Amino acid sequence: MTGTLIDLVGLQEYMMFMYDNPQGVHRLMRFLTDDFLSLARWASDEDMLRRDLHETLCAARDCPLEIIMKDVHTLHNEPSRAARWVELARMQMQRAGFTS
Repeated sequence: MTGTLIDLVGLQEYMMFMYDNPQGVHRLMRFLTDDFLSLARWASDEDMLRRDLHETLCAARDCPLEIIMKDVHTLHNEPSRAARWVELARMQMQRAGFTS
């Protein structure tokens, strides 16, 4: 989360913010953490993933498309989730007519 905050405000501003307003930094880090956990819960929900993939595939109908699962944090020490994600993506691509 610290990297995200530094990306948002810059390293020097972050350091000053920690000195000037530590409670503000704490609130912001809580917000970023809660958002990240919400995203992790969303990513583990297969129905939500199917809908998101469907919307993406429909939007990219006539365009080259590369689908990348880049957030390995949602695996929660369960490597089988990666295989399941690939399986879901392939099923949605076949449904949308992207593969033969």
